Amino acid sequence: MTNTSRKSRRVRKSKWWLSMLLATGLPAVCAPSQSEAQQFGARYGLGHVAGEGVGLDDGYTRIGAFVPLMQPSSDVLFFTDTHLLLYNEQTEAKGGNLGGGVRYFDATMNRIFGGYTYYDYRDRDIAQYHQVGFGFETLGSVFDARMNVNLPTNTDVQQVSSGLLGTPRFGGAAGQNIIVGVEGYQQALTTIDSELGGLLYGEDAFQIKAFIGGYGLYGQDQSEAGVKGRLEFRVNDTAWVNGFLQNDGLFGTTGGMSVEFRFGRGNPGSSLQSVSNRMNDPVHRRNHIAVHDTYQDILATAAGNAITVLHVDSNSAAGSGGVFDPVNTLAAASNQPQDIVFVHGDSVFDGESILVSTEGQRLLGEGFAHSFVSDQGSFLLPRVNPNAAAPRIINAPDTAITVAADNVEVAGFAIADTGRFGIFGDGVSGFDVHNNTIERAFVGVFFDNVNGTGSIQSNTANNNQFLGISVVGNMTGDIANNTANDNSGLGYASGIVVDGNLDGNMIFNTTNGNQGIGIVVAGNVTGDLAANTANNSDGGSGIVVQGRVNGLVQANSANNNERYGMEIGGDVIGDVLDNVTNENGDGGLVVEGQLIGSLARNEANDNLNSLGLLQSGSGLFVLGGVEGDIVENSTNANAVDGMFIRSDVTGDVSGNWSQENGGNGITIVGDLTGDMNNNNAVLNAQNGARVLGSQTGNVVGNTFDDNGNGLFISGSLVGEVRDNIASGNNDQGIDIANNLTSTAVTGNMTNRNLGHGFRVGGDVLRAAPGNPVVFENNQANENRNNGFEFAGNVDAVIRDTVANDNGGHGLRVGGLAVGQVIQNQTNANGGSGMRFEGDVAGLAAPGSGPIAFASNEANGNGTAGLHNGIHVGGGVYGSVAGNVTNDNSVNGFQAGDVAGEYFYNNTANNNQFNGIVLEDVNVPGAGRFSLNTANGNGGDGIRMNDTNATISNNTASNNGDDGIDVDGTLFAAPGPNTLLGNGDADGGDLDNSGFEGDQLGE
Repeated sequence: MTNTSRKSRRVRKSKWWLSMLLATGLPAVCAPSQSEAQQFGARYGLGHVAGEGVGLDDGYTRIGAFVPLMQPSSDVLFFTDTHLLLYNEQTEAKGGNLGGGVRYFDATMNRIFGGYTYYDYRDRDIAQYHQVGFGFETLGSVFDARMNVNLPTNTDVQQVSSGLLGTPRFGGAAGQNIIVGVEGYQQALTTIDSELGGLLYGEDAFQIKAFIGGYGLYGQDQSEAGVKGRLEFRVNDTAWVNGFLQNDGLFGTTGGMSVEFRFGRGNPGSSLQSVSNRMNDPVHRRNHIAVHDTYQDILATAAGNAITVLHVDSNSAAGSGGVFDPVNTLAAASNQPQDIVFVHGDSVFDGESILVSTEGQRLLGEGFAHSFVSDQGSFLLPRVNPNAAAPRIINAPDTAITVAADNVEVAGFAIADTGRFGIFGDGVSGFDVHNNTIERAFVGVFFDNVNGTGSIQSNTANNNQFLGISVVGNMTGDIANNTANDNSGLGYASGIVVDGNLDGNMIFNTTNGNQGIGIVVAGNVTGDLAANTANNSDGGSGIVVQGRVNGLVQANSANNNERYGMEIGGDVIGDVLDNVTNENGDGGLVVEGQLIGSLARNEANDNLNSLGLLQSGSGLFVLGGVEGDIVENSTNANAVDGMFIRSDVTGDVSGNWSQENGGNGITIVGDLTGDMNNNNAVLNAQNGARVLGSQTGNVVGNTFDDNGNGLFISGSLVGEVRDNIASGNNDQGIDIANNLTSTAVTGNMTNRNLGHGFRVGGDVLRAAPGNPVVFENNQANENRNNGFEFAGNVDAVIRDTVANDNGGHGLRVGGLAVGQVIQNQTNANGGSGMRFEGDVAGLAAPGSGPIAFASNEANGNGTAGLHNGIHVGGGVYGSVAGNVTNDNSVNGFQAGDVAGEYFYNNTANNNQFNGIVLEDVNVPGAGRFSLNTANGNGGDGIRMNDTNATISNNTASNNGDDGIDVDGTLFAAPGPNTLLGNGDADGGDLDNSGFEGDQLGE
């Protein structure tokens, strides 16, 4: 109803109120004076009716006025009679009567005869009613009689309410429907009633009268007759008390009482003294309009048809299938047409079975909260025995429940000890089997020849002889939340088996302790394989998908199985996340195809290698490569590798934890296109991480300690190598077998390895034209071989690197070095501190020419043999400045030709052979070969071949042979040098004559 219509109705009600009040009071104002109307005056009344009446649910309060209009003679009286009615049933329910009539007193008969007509109104808030009534009466000294007829203006049945129940209930025709709501209807009734009564007791102030009568009720398509009785108490003609009782076929037995007080100008005398004094008695009639309320149940419907329910209860006598007279056998419930077959709780069917052959039928056992969908909405199905257990089917000789139609639902049963199957269907689709318990069958749930939709969810199928749940064929739908444990006894008994493809999710199932496999899908899974638990399979794997998985493989737990935790025979197109596969006999999680997705946050620890196959014994194994990230997996203490990827990886390998495995921590047989970051691979018997192909990406923040090799890349690496730790390994710390193309190699620590600390088997190349590789802040100490081993050419700035106490060289470059070598420490190594087998070509620095070596320390090297502090097998093309090479077992600094802007401020003291040994030196200009110190060496302090350098301001004293020895041609006059205490007397002079060999060249 709109707001406008409500407002209009309120306005109409207000006008009606006003008119009724005026109708009640106006006749009194307009009434003639007592002299004009002789002895009768206006009488006002206030009364209340309590109880139920015909067409009246509750009582009402009545305010009225009986007003004489005129009395042409002493025996005739014309009057009006009006009432305002305030109903108890609703706060806004009101009504009224507006009537008039005439009474005639026949003196000869001592009796009053009267007639009247009324307009009645009743507002029930939801609906309003109007009627016209008339009646006849005769009043005497002893006997009274009257008849009334009331004619409503509309007797049509009107719907006044409709609502849904909070809790539906069973009912309807034959008790086989579901009632979901109630509709309310109202109808105004035509009434005809009469009564006859007499005086039982009377005196001047008090009278008792009794009445009996009958009435008729007439409405649309109905009529009823009734009887009534009334007892009236009258006091001083001012108070009336009535008790009433009536009965009819429509309202049954009703009754109540009324009280009314009248006041006004009154009668000339007592009604007992003269019948004529009753001329202004109240008119006795039905003041309210009789309204019949009816209610009709709203039946649950689907597509306009009532939903039907067949009830079954083994504890009842055989009935017709209603809620109160259910059938009592499964045979009686088989092949029935109802929409729902509802088996009551606590039923037990021993040796019985049921066949469902009606398409779309729901076979439901009480004890589980079922829901249903109707045209009226979704509801919970009512319960018959709210606290009852699920119905049980036991000892069925063959199959307990056979599904022989499409779109059948089976739910809520406890099935045990069947000869073959708990629930079985052949060639059906659309089945929905859920919330059943099946134990000790041959197969708990079995659907054969499936090629359509289905759903198997929340069932428990334990302790069956062969299979818990089995689907043969291709199924579209979910298998979810089932429990299939401890199935064993015949062959390869398993928990859940799909012998075909599953186009849906396999999720939240629990399959523990089965003799064969926990979960197996013989075909593909197009959907998620997630949150399943498959532990302790005695003869097989926890979870097996023989085909492809196109969806997530997530949060599964498959531990302590005889073979693998999880085995996927084809590709996985989706992420493999959060799975736990520990302590399995042959491996943790195996993907025999390609993984197109991430491999993340999986746990695969303590898996064994009982078969010795390629894919056996690893925590995580992917045969076909990974197109996605490999992140935050935990693969520890496996018999072979922690993680084994047998092909390429396109994505990052980061945050993985792989420790104490019998093989490698992480193995990638192909190429890695992505970063290797923040992995922890320690204490593995072989490599911490092994990439048998090449890597394009950064290697950052990893820890590879105490393995065979720390990190081994068989191919090339294109990317940065930063902040890695690879210490205590049985071979190399970091080993890149081919080229390293990078912008930066920084912050790495590779100490105490039994091979090299950091090895590059090919060249070190700049990633792009412009800037060389920055090789800085790295440490490689106490390794058995070289600290840093670069087998090929190096195009890098090597600075701030520490390589001390290694068994071989601190830093070795096997080819050409292009770049700068500055501020490095390479001390106390068994070989040279730095050894460059080829040339070293420096790079220009801001404001100067190329710099080759600057501010390096190479002291105390050659602890395992005769080696130099810094050894350059080729030439040095760039400045050499500020280097310290002391206490080495051969020479301090040795190089071939030197061509650069400066060779100055270098220190080479106390070396067992020479301090500085050079071939031809091309450092022209004054002051450019100067400030070098070479004292206390076993041979020459400084030794060179031809030179155009102006050798000045150098100190070369206390050497075993010459201070400065130029074996070739000296093309520039030397400047002053300090040459004291050298073993060769010529080398101790301070002037040019002290030089050994030719003096100034021509």
